[in-house]
Amino acid sequence: MFEILEKLFKLNRFIKIILQITVDIIIVSLCYFSSYFLRLDDISFMYDQKFWYTLSFIQISSILIFYK
Repeated sequence: MFEILEKLFKLNRFIKIILQITVDIIIVSLCYFSSYFLRLDDISFMYDQKFWYTLSFIQISSILIFYK
């Protein structure tokens, strides 16, 4: 466990930012998907393009906000 932490602390700042953004995108996407699924109790929303447009917009905006 400590070895992983040591490797993370030794990473370059840019790599750490990229890693944080990637994890943020994954978590936001999972939360968005989960909220739709819990609300609708069905996965048919995945076939709708509006869902994917909204998810893309959320991901891009979170990247821009997080990076600043």
